[in-house]
Amino acid sequence: MNKEFKDKISGFLKENGYSGTITKQVLEVLDNGIAISKIEDVTEAVGAYKRFLEVMRKMGPLEPELEKFANNSALEITESNGKLEREDYIKSLAHILAIAFKKQFTEEELKEDPSKNVIRHGHELLKVMTRRHLNNKQLYIFSEKDTIEKQKDLDLFNKKISQILENNKTKDPDTPSQALDIPTFIEDRIPEETLQLITRDFSINELKALQAINGIVNKAISENSIKYIDEIDSAVMNFTISEYYDLFGLTKKKEKDGKMRYGGRAREQAKRALLELHNREFVLPYEYRTEDKNIRKTVRGIRIRRLVDIKNIEKTEEYNKSTNKTKVSDSLKVVIDGVFLKGLQRNYFNVPKYLNKDIVKALGGKRVSPAIQFFIVNLLAYAQKSTSDKIEMKYDTMISVMRLEKYVESRQKSRIRDRFNQAFQCAIELGIIINYEETVNNWGEQKYIFHINDSYFKERSWR
Repeated sequence: MNKEFKDKISGFLKENGYSGTITKQVLEVLDNGIAISKIEDVTEAVGAYKRFLEVMRKMGPLEPELEKFANNSALEITESNGKLEREDYIKSLAHILAIAFKKQFTEEELKEDPSKNVIRHGHELLKVMTRRHLNNKQLYIFSEKDTIEKQKDLDLFNKKISQILENNKTKDPDTPSQALDIPTFIEDRIPEETLQLITRDFSINELKALQAINGIVNKAISENSIKYIDEIDSAVMNFTISEYYDLFGLTKKKEKDGKMRYGGRAREQAKRALLELHNREFVLPYEYRTEDKNIRKTVRGIRIRRLVDIKNIEKTEEYNKSTNKTKVSDSLKVVIDGVFLKGLQRNYFNVPKYLNKDIVKALGGKRVSPAIQFFIVNLLAYAQKSTSDKIEMKYDTMISVMRLEKYVESRQKSRIRDRFNQAFQCAIELGIIINYEETVNNWGEQKYIFHINDSYFKERSWR
């Protein structure tokens, strides 16, 4: 469709009360999913929409308007129809598709089984993602007091830095460099030239990979297909690469042979993101207690390891004798850190299962900054914890939440402002907040007030 007609469809849907996100979903399907190159090419679209509605039927009774469309066998466009009629027909298709999208994501699936499109996100994992997971009990290794345990942790830390420096010197150019994700207060104690060699910013794809793994963990728990090993505070799980692509945010497109596939370039980006995550290690706290007769001992410290450790990749060929067809699938075996599982019974918040896709759509398909993804996840956490209809965040909190400390150090205020504005507009477009205010607190510190859209959470039964 050309831009002029897209604008007509967009305006028509907005006039009928559909959100920007649903409007973009409809336009994406009209423009790409069914490859309507001309307004006249709607015959194929009719069949595709009807097949789509057959899938919708399996989720529950259709809306009367949807049912009427699904059962109408006379919906065909002939050359005798005028252009205006054809345009109106496609508008009605867009309207029907918008109803279907709205029903799919806010009604039937949620009523049947909320776990289908919602995943639990532990607060402990969020703390690690935003580098707020170490407390004063773990900071002892940087204190003046000298102990044997402190020296052990410092030796581990220094050894890891040396290892990463050495590995990055000889790494394969096609392999993501190794990195150590360091809390900001530790960064201040390491020379800048060393930091540049052992750290790297989160890429948006790496963050999407982390969110995808979190979704896979949720599924594995529900299916009891994850094995937790208490002694090393880790879990082992297997999943197909297709599951990962889906939660990463890839969308299948129709190819020349009529089959729906993920794009080759998109698949490579998703795979590389998983490898980036595998090559990133984190400074994580640990604590355990032992008790023997009259003595109770508590041991605290830090450990350095991956959140996601890829162990192997397998290819499975499944031959069906009755159909004489062979299905080939790739699967991965990974070890994940126990932080993924912490708090999933009580100390958790919910995020949409397809949050990666939702954010891309909310931004109109534009490139997403990791800062925006960090903000949206944190906003969802704050909103579900809040008992009021608004959230307040100080400027410094925003910087920490969005991991923009480097922009502060380099005094790139305009970059920070741009990231803030993009994140705020994304939150509004997603429907999480209605609007926001920029003001100051009683001490003159800059802060932001976000007004929560309670209906967004009520539709999903999150608050």
